[in-house]
Amino acid sequence: MGNTDRRPASETGETIAKTGSGRRRGAKRGGPVAGLLVARSPVGLGKGAQDRARLDGPCTVGRGSACGLKLADRQVSHEHFRVDREAGAYIVEDLGSTNGTSVNGDLLQPGEKRSLPSPSVIRAGDTVLVFLDNAEQLLGPGFLGDRRLFGMAGPFHDGALLVRLKEAAASRRPPLLAGPSGVGKELAAAALARFWGLEPPLRYNASASATPEEMSRALFGVAPGAFTGVDKRDGLIVSASRAGQPLFLDEVHHLPLEAQATLLTVIEDRKFARKGAEDKELEVDVRFVFASNEPDKLKPDLRARLWVVDVPPLRDRVADVPALFDALLARCLGSHGAAADAVRPGPDGDVYHDLCLAAAGGRFDATNVRGLLDAADRIAARVATGGDQQDAADSVLAELGLCGAAGADGEGLGGQYEANRELIEAVYRGCGRNAKKTVELIKGCGVPWTISRRHLSKHLLKWGFNED
Repeated sequence: MGNTDRRPASETGETIAKTGSGRRRGAKRGGPVAGLLVARSPVGLGKGAQDRARLDGPCTVGRGSACGLKLADRQVSHEHFRVDREAGAYIVEDLGSTNGTSVNGDLLQPGEKRSLPSPSVIRAGDTVLVFLDNAEQLLGPGFLGDRRLFGMAGPFHDGALLVRLKEAAASRRPPLLAGPSGVGKELAAAALARFWGLEPPLRYNASASATPEEMSRALFGVAPGAFTGVDKRDGLIVSASRAGQPLFLDEVHHLPLEAQATLLTVIEDRKFARKGAEDKELEVDVRFVFASNEPDKLKPDLRARLWVVDVPPLRDRVADVPALFDALLARCLGSHGAAADAVRPGPDGDVYHDLCLAAAGGRFDATNVRGLLDAADRIAARVATGGDQQDAADSVLAELGLCGAAGADGEGLGGQYEANRELIEAVYRGCGRNAKKTVELIKGCGVPWTISRRHLSKHLLKWGFNED
């Protein structure tokens, strides 16, 4: 987290790299536009730095001023790697970098070319990038506002989502937030309320465990004398109308068809009749927000009346993972009584790299952002009870099976640990056999190779220091 500001370029004044012909934004193209997104940078991007690149042509990535995407990372070579399009496919090539380039956890050999599936996680030095073959929505101006006011932390996809939500809010058609569980549909519903200038919405979850009668009573209420032993109840639709709040109906596909038909009547006519009301209709004025992880199960005529907004799963927003994790970790530290500042300067690049690989590989498909929250909460609990943040991050990710990606074990990055073993051992002994101080000292010297505590510990064990 630290001083790294991962807000979209439209919010920070950062520039978007252009490659190839430098085609103007908004110009018509024959197909999808690919892009490179800087998911994690070890330093603040700063004014004029680039956090994304449009791949209109060959793009060289590195620290050099002539690079199409310039990275502020001392572990990155002046010309580190290149992305180009050959025979209809995007390929990446390492340009003989000092620390090497890994793609989806596998190290490239110097001069090796490898095709890039979408998404692909690329590691160069301490920087983590994500390649997407269709990044058009993420490369333009994006949302012209501060996404943090909406509780959203993702620097790329959250801005694009807010643009779509703002469009939906401008329509009188109720929005339908479509996406799997744990992707943040509640945040999206709250954003819609904000765009409407209303208070946060009332929420009702149409759980599959509730009976059709219970759902009907909760939403539409009960008229006097409708059922023996049941008192009059207004229901959430009437309550939301009186309070001037939107009504957020989650898992709406679980509602019985009769209730869905009544909802369609409310949407179109702004009135409905309750059971036992002797045909007396209630007039209401309420904004609905629907959500479903199975939108195709909705009554077709109701679904056709709604404005569908897809809320993407974590697998489709890998570039947001580091910023989301930082925001969740800071929140969890606060909830555990630890200072949120403890997250600075944040875990090392290996943690973010492993989390991005896990997301791209579908490890969070069942939980999405809730899975990131679980990891952040476990780490924060250990920090709050006196643990070291980096040690906590390493151990939690190991316990959850989210680390140890193939080819990303520190051996491959130019053989740097073995090549510098004498220096590393000397510094380690000089630091009183303290791994944390060893990494800080070596990094502080500005060496042109990458070192991390997790990989240092592995090599120290390999070299027999566990026997001392």
